[in-house]
Amino acid sequence: MKWAMRCAAAVMMLVLLPAPALQAQALKLVPSDALVVFRISNMDAVSKKIADFCGTAGLTQMNPDLADPLGMWCKQMGIGPGLNRSGDMVMALMDPAAVGGNYNDALLVLIPVSDYQAFIGNFPGSTTDGEITTFHFKNAPKPAYVAHWGDYAVASPYHDLVVKPPAAALVVGPLAQKEFDSKDMVVFANVVALHGMALPQIDCASTSPSRSISRRQAVEKSERWICPKWRRSPRSSSIRF
Repeated sequence: MKWAMRCAAAVMMLVLLPAPALQAQALKLVPSDALVVFRISNMDAVSKKIADFCGTAGLTQMNPDLADPLGMWCKQMGIGPGLNRSGDMVMALMDPAAVGGNYNDALLVLIPVSDYQAFIGNFPGSTTDGEITTFHFKNAPKPAYVAHWGDYAVASPYHDLVVKPPAAALVVGPLAQKEFDSKDMVVFANVVALHGMALPQIDCASTSPSRSISRRQAVEKSERWICPKWRRSPRSSSIRF
């Protein structure tokens, strides 16, 4: 989905420089079973660092929008009033099995807001049902479901992910917390959960008949390349002329 990709691009664009220690308040709203978490600390401060770098490198002359990277992202997303530019933004990848197996739907984005009503007012045609507001980010074909959790607008392409704040929040160890407190951007991976998801896929791939056929075909192809006159006996593993 386009809006999810733009959020991801913003996260990866802001991966540059160390920042002063900040409280990772957004992490308290991230579910404990999140597989991967991206966090940007103080979007406005990081945006200014990138703008300074782009100016020094001459990139701003080629693309004037780089004078305000955060503003550029807001323009692409259709975000205006209500955004807390100095807040932290977080993206969390949840277990796709919980959302029907679609990785694109397993995304949870926490956008800091200073005025939630003003924030959702940026999107014409938005509808609200109880605590959930549905709207389209700019030029996004798929709708986003958005809820108000504390100081954040929490968005996801999957409705059930934003119904209520998590009962158990993400907890990181001391070393990981140190990185969260001292870096502009941190990528946190739940290795234990990812390892458990990967093993069955690896086992399945290594034992599937199609995999075995592909390997046999690769061996036969390599033998023909080494010497076209060589071939394997159909009843023996020896090579004969």
